[in-house]
Amino acid sequence: MTGTRDTFVFVVGMHRSGTSALTGLLGALGLALPPESDLLTGQPDNPTHYESTSLIALNDRLLAAAGVTWDAPGPLAPGWSGSPALTAFDAEARAAVDTVFPGPGPAVWKDPRLCHLLPYWRRVVSRPQAAVLVWRRPGDVARSLVHRDGTTQSAGLALWERSTADALAGVAGLPVQVVAHDRLLADPAGTAETLATWLTGLGASPPEGGWDRAAAAGVIDPALDSTGDGRSGCTAPELDALVDRLLGLEGVHAAFPELEPLPSTGWGPDLLDERLSRRRAEQELAQIRSMARYRVTAPLRRLRARMRTTGPDQ
Repeated sequence: MTGTRDTFVFVVGMHRSGTSALTGLLGALGLALPPESDLLTGQPDNPTHYESTSLIALNDRLLAAAGVTWDAPGPLAPGWSGSPALTAFDAEARAAVDTVFPGPGPAVWKDPRLCHLLPYWRRVVSRPQAAVLVWRRPGDVARSLVHRDGTTQSAGLALWERSTADALAGVAGLPVQVVAHDRLLADPAGTAETLATWLTGLGASPPEGGWDRAAAAGVIDPALDSTGDGRSGCTAPELDALVDRLLGLEGVHAAFPELEPLPSTGWGPDLLDERLSRRRAEQELAQIRSMARYRVTAPLRRLRARMRTTGPDQ
């Protein structure tokens, strides 16, 4: 869709970092959300994700085209977002966004995959853009992932490190509001007021009656804060340095700065690379098993396995 359209806000943040709560707040404030029929089904600990299932599916395909997955986001090659493998999706991507967000007013879109894919979508979305970067301390995120997905603490920390670094690089140059998860839960009214003021300054059009600050603040459930100090159990100085950087960036940025990358943990990228290798091997095995020849020869393989187990006739 072309023509004059209002601000499109990306909510950028790691899984389990408060992106759903923040997006719900922005939706109640007056920004358009994906249609209810397209929303991801909630869970007891996160009743409403505010994520578009159609755009999630597209983002997974974009990640696959880039050679990574959401839970094994390896480093992407320079210029990846404009490579032929990604530009092949451009027309479909523009149509998908126009389908999910058809109106001309301001809209908000969240998907944790945007931590890695934002450079692609910044190129594809043809309307004024801004971002809210929401972050949570790495120990808390890792423990939440362990509870939800059964992953390891170290894997959760590695994913937090990569996602946070990619997010900080991806928002460079955009108007950005940086919001901490603990501040969002501790002061939802103040957060709603700050975001309403920021949106007005961007020129975003409020709904009739103005930004609904009271409704926005009412979306936030303080009970969501079920973990303690996110540094506990997190002894890597590289992660602490990244936390300190985020603390120093909180607030409004008319144009988010380009930051020099901080030293990585070393073990985090290695862990994600190993996970990505496993994911690729699993995909190759699944492709082999889907082949007709593999299915036809399955009885013979089972017979051979049974013969090896039973041994020679006595």
